[in-house]
Amino acid sequence: MRMAIGASHGAVIGMVLRQGFALAGLGVAFGMAVAIPARGALAAKLAGMADADPASLVGAPAAVLLVAALACYLPARRAVTMDPLSTLRHE
Repeated sequence: MRMAIGASHGAVIGMVLRQGFALAGLGVAFGMAVAIPARGALAAKLAGMADADPASLVGAPAAVLLVAALACYLPARRAVTMDPLSTLRHE
């Protein structure tokens, strides 16, 4: 719809990425807020897990943000390559 009223490709992709990262960032923040206090209890139950494992505390949120970036960018890139008028006619 934005492309039909004159938005550029970069503006549409940027909007989709900002909205997607806002949700992913909120999810990572809430997840870290729960994971950090719970890590002591989990370390006692899991064999071989350290109480402060920096690789897990950095790697898991980074992986989530990477997947969120791909999940936002790929459909946005596909959407901007479509003709907005033919898409509106089809809907």
